[in-house]
Amino acid sequence: MKVLALLVATWAPVSAQLPPKDSGPAALIIQYRCPIGSRAALRLAVKDESVAQFERWKAAGLLAGYRLLFSRYVDSNNWDMMAVLNFRDGGAAARWKEVEARQPAGLPASAQSIVSAASTYPVDMVRSATPSTPPAEPAYMVISYSFTVTPSEYVQYFDDYVRPQLHGWSRAGVLAGYALYLQR
Repeated sequence: MKVLALLVATWAPVSAQLPPKDSGPAALIIQYRCPIGSRAALRLAVKDESVAQFERWKAAGLLAGYRLLFSRYVDSNNWDMMAVLNFRDGGAAARWKEVEARQPAGLPASAQSIVSAASTYPVDMVRSATPSTPPAEPAYMVISYSFTVTPSEYVQYFDDYVRPQLHGWSRAGVLAGYALYLQR
């Protein structure tokens, strides 16, 4: 099984290192939580309704791409589902508020009644390696964390230390690709 890594890092805003505020985020990460007894119902609601809706948003040009991930195990201190939404441009990102007005967190009504909490994070993908041929059934590893250095210092650390490790795992056939998102 090949793994695709999705690294999510957050920081306290440092305006000099951030993209211009008027550009809008390049992506949103939405984390959803639900009661333990509702996990199966959430998965079914998303499979039956949400996937088709996200595909329509993609076809309409609102989204450049998206990933809907489910946590493998129950963990009351973590998310049950995560949506990673990549926008075509700042205008498309700004139009997401229209979706939110009709479908909070991008969910149909059937899933909204299941979700007990959702958190949205504007992010920018700052590093990635995409496999030329994606795995048929990839497993995703999501690593969320905070750091206390400046964004540019963190990206330098990533480039010097983390990225070579990820590339080594790719050469070994264990890792198919990765994406590093930094929260705005």
